[in-house]
Amino acid sequence: MDGYPLSQWIVIDYQDVIVHIFHEQKRAFYCLEDLWSDAPRLSLPAP
Repeated sequence: MDGYPLSQWIVIDYQDVIVHIFHEQKRAFYCLEDLWSDAPRLSLPAP
């Protein structure tokens, strides 16, 4: 886990999955969904 409260962005690395937690305005600024929008979407089985 890395990030600082003032950065308004925290990243958590679970080895196979990386989680980004943003403040709403930071999320709109970085727009990570658009960065990966051309990648194929995969359906994951229910746990």
